[in-house]
Amino acid sequence: MASPEAIIIDIDNRAVTRPASPRTQAERVIGGFLATYGNKRTRTAYRAILLDWVAFLDALNVADPVRDVKRGHVDAFARLLESRGLYPTTRYRRISVLATFYRYCIGEDLADRDPTVNVKRPVLPRESTRPWLSRRELADLMTEA
Repeated sequence: MASPEAIIIDIDNRAVTRPASPRTQAERVIGGFLATYGNKRTRTAYRAILLDWVAFLDALNVADPVRDVKRGHVDAFARLLESRGLYPTTRYRRISVLATFYRYCIGEDLADRDPTVNVKRPVLPRESTRPWLSRRELADLMTEA
């Protein structure tokens, strides 16, 4: 990744240009990724997932959340999500957001590889576990009635 610079205000209230930290660069990349989505709810949900991901990587002392991530990190994150008791569909979606984010990074020449490749996703139930009908299911039911 190129070394963008950050403008930092020093103690004398002067703007000083310094190399941005990998974390700051990652935050900018996440912002760029989120900007590709028009729906505010999608951006909000994806932002929460990516911030959880970056916090997880910080706890593991991963210096650059874009370039230094390995498949093992993604596998460990998937296990963490499972240990939190999240439904398979939720875990699947979170790993999918990471995969989409890293494909974006590759497309923008910010990363060389996708650490989510070959990560096993949770097996999704064949039938929905939700106690309500989707709009489409409701429409189909009304058509049949």
